[in-house]
Amino acid sequence: MISGCGSTLPAFSSSIYGGLSSINTVTRFDLDTYPTTCRVASEVTDFDPRPFFDNVKSIKSNDRFTHFAVAAAKLALEDAGVPAGGSTGEPGNLGVMIGSAFG
Repeated sequence: MISGCGSTLPAFSSSIYGGLSSINTVTRFDLDTYPTTCRVASEVTDFDPRPFFDNVKSIKSNDRFTHFAVAAAKLALEDAGVPAGGSTGEPGNLGVMIGSAFG
């Protein structure tokens, strides 16, 4: 997962089991047009997309949420023990589920 509590399994686990909160004042965009009751969130602050993309142009041409999705998918495959090429040797042992809220 890519989360405000940590972008690696050890960091996330440490935060969760240590009772650390990632809720803080929003810093990624201007809050002046929002009510004062909507100024906190759990922001991802320790994430670098470079290790997850082979081409810097891919980073620049994709939104931040795409960076998170690609990184989370690669980390999940790594945690599952799937080799870097994505082949398990058994095609029936690997499944993909994709969901989208934007058609």
